[in-house]
Amino acid sequence: MAKRSSGDFTSILGWMLLPQLAASYLLKTVHWILLRVAPRAVPHPKTPRYALHQRMSYVFVIAAYLLYTLWSTEQNLGANYYHILGLRPDDFSASQLRHNYRRLSLALHPDKNPDGEQQFIL
Repeated sequence: MAKRSSGDFTSILGWMLLPQLAASYLLKTVHWILLRVAPRAVPHPKTPRYALHQRMSYVFVIAAYLLYTLWSTEQNLGANYYHILGLRPDDFSASQLRHNYRRLSLALHPDKNPDGEQQFIL
């Protein structure tokens, strides 16, 4: 059985609880601002227009949370070896891969370049 980290649990908990809470606070804040700017734009609770506002705020929060999750996942990704080797992932040949790997390994090898030891061991 795989061991679960606390990050997985907090992410699931966040997806379960935070969107509804954030959407209600967002709706209250938007309605508070609208009351001062355009009082007629704020619908009365228990009307179809108010329900629409609730759904729109919930969708906005879900989309923002999803974008944040994607961004944080991208930030935590490991090294992109294609980029390190100077190749495009969709357009390279085996000979290009070997050539770039050998060139980079010679340039960063600790015996040839003492400063390249940390980069040599990715």
